[in-house]
Amino acid sequence: MKNRVIIEMKPILDITSDEWTEILAQHPQHNYQLARDGTLPLPIDALLRKIAKSSIRQIEHDNQSVWERCIKRDIPLEEHNFDPVWLGQNLAEMDELKTPGHVLLIAGDDGLSLMVRALTNSRFSHVGMVIPGETPILWQSYINTPTKANYPPHPDFVPGMVTNWGADVSDLARFIVMYLKISKNVKFVLRKLTQPLTETQFAHMSQYINLALTTPVKYPSATRLTLMYLRDKYPQIQPLCDHLLGPGPIEKGGEFCSMLTAHTYAEAGVLNPSTKGIEGYFPGDFSLDYSRINTQPMCGDVPLFEPNEIELRFVHPVNYNYNYWSWCNLF
Repeated sequence: MKNRVIIEMKPILDITSDEWTEILAQHPQHNYQLARDGTLPLPIDALLRKIAKSSIRQIEHDNQSVWERCIKRDIPLEEHNFDPVWLGQNLAEMDELKTPGHVLLIAGDDGLSLMVRALTNSRFSHVGMVIPGETPILWQSYINTPTKANYPPHPDFVPGMVTNWGADVSDLARFIVMYLKISKNVKFVLRKLTQPLTETQFAHMSQYINLALTTPVKYPSATRLTLMYLRDKYPQIQPLCDHLLGPGPIEKGGEFCSMLTAHTYAEAGVLNPSTKGIEGYFPGDFSLDYSRINTQPMCGDVPLFEPNEIELRFVHPVNYNYNYWSWCNLF
């Protein structure tokens, strides 16, 4: 395309609808629609990486001091060969993960994650809520993968059942191992609540989680949810989202990851409802991003989270061969 290089250097929100249409028309041989498992085909993943590159570079530059202030927790996973059992036991011993309700923020580096980060002006593309157990679990809205197998077993589900309802619980260690095996540069950041949940607040939160898990409505995969949400929020990228979503009606229902997290806090009674509606939350809104220092979520008259971030750093084995598609068969 004549202006392809110029467009790839633009901030992603400056690319017009017509330019997106022109970009996508250059490669009609590529099947840009989502794979059955909810992942993006490699050609479109590579394209989104290139287009988001300029915006991500600026976001990281603006947040350099924020990363430097992160409390660092190094976990020597390379010495244990990506063993999720060992990692689960290690995470269960962390004081920061013994209290329910903290959030785990993820800075993904696949094409869709980079696009989410670029569009929302944030270091982060995903967020979930950590709940302690024999090993910690992650309450989240995510793509349909075997790591979402019902864990721990719920009385209304067959153990090991994989659900895809826009909300699910994952074994935190298995989820982290999955991400590390497919993404070399992913980052994980923990954000702790300022005040622990009371018994009543935790009971309300648990009640909502159980209700969301057992509601017999099948929502779209979280990848589709993300695209549908971005499609409505940013009209200029509608050609891209329509191309990826494919023909047919746009499904309704389900909640984007940050919406689910905000909804859960609201049900627990700890998120000020007057701040903004749950549909207005992005992953970065739960972080200390440079652009969000003055708009922190509130619980009454105090910030919902402590004024720091904890980066969980997992050292990778040398010369590990990252395979974008291998995550489907990890567990």
